[in-house]
Parts: sequence; C-alpha cells; structure tokens
Amino acid sequence: MTISYPLELPTTPAVRRINLFSASNVAVNRSPYTFATQVQSFPGQLWQAEIVLPPMEQADAELWTTWLLKLNGPQGTFRMGDPMSKTPRGIGVSGATVDGAGQSGQSLAIADLPTSVAGLLLAGDYIEVESRLYKLLSDLDSDGSGEGTVDIWPRLRSSPADGAQVITSNAKGLFRLAETVNEVFGADETKIIEFGFTAVEAL
Repeated sequence: MTISYPLELPTTPAVRRINLFSASNVAVNRSPYTFATQVQSFPGQLWQAEIVLPPMEQADAELWTTWLLKLNGPQGTFRMGDPMSKTPRGIGVSGATVDGAGQSGQSLAIADLPTSVAGLLLAGDYIEVESRLYKLLSDLDSDGSGEGTVDIWPRLRSSPADGAQVITSNAKGLFRLAETVNEVFGADETKIIEFGFTAVEAL
C-alpha cells in the first residue's frame, strides 16, 4: 500500500513533551578586540522541534515505531502544532481568509472577520495558512469592514492565495524528521520503551 504524506501524529499514547524552537538566519560578527558587533539579518526563518514520548509498553510503542518508519527519515512529512495552544486565547474567529494576493514579509492582512472587534486573536496565538504554522506577534483586531492585519513569525516565504483559509484553532504546520537516523526502540530490563525524535519545518 502506498504511503501518502503528510501523516498525522499518533494520538495514543500522546506526546509527553514538544519543544518548539525558532531558527532565524542571522549572521553575527563580533570584534575580538573591541567586542563591537555587526549583525546582518537574512530572510530565513523556520520552526524546529524536539518531541519526547512517554514511557510505553511495546504494544503502544509499535504505533510510534511504525509511524516513524513510514516517514523514512526526512523523506516524508507530517502535520504538527503546539499541543498547549490548540485553542486561541483571544475571542476566536472562524471563516477568516487571506485578504489580497501578493503579500510578503512579516505581516498578514486578513478578511472575513466580525466587524469592529478587538482581541479576536492575541499575540502568542497560532494560525495556519496553506499548511504553514505562524505565531502572532500582535493582536488581531478588526475594523468596520471586517479586516485586520497581524505581525507573524516566521515571515511569509511565498505569497498565500487571496481568499486562502486562515485556520485559528488547532493550527498546524508541515514538518519532517531532522535526521536520517532515528531511534525507534530503546528498552531496559523493565521492558518499558522510551524514545523521541527531532523535526524541522518542511520548506
């Protein structure tokens, strides 16, 4: 049977811990004599993740083991978000869309919002646009036309389509395994299995 990507994370047993890391392509040159520093920022930004699984018996561990093997190292992709932030802290909104084609940079214009509402989403909430995961750096407030603009991280790598859906609940991004060699088994005399893996945003 052909394996289709992206995969979804197994839900049983649930992940014990996910650590999300922000990686920014910033060059730093510091003088060894004066410590004067020059900083050059480049467009590259992406998510990295460390996933730790709970101690498991073999029957449960095999669900995760086969999932990892299906990915075949970095070849396959999977969808993942921040499990602590599935629901926005703001009022929340459904049916929001990208407002206009050709957008780029560190902000996103959004349409189809309730009119004249503050705090629809709050800084720190996540959104998903075209399978990309973004964290809000500012609150989303709407104007009288049901439109608003937010600052986001990471920056837009490509312009999303006008009218593309903006997902605000259970937002996820596309990831792949960071390594070609991944632990799929680790047990001791108790026969309890423990392992984890690292991932990087799939660009």
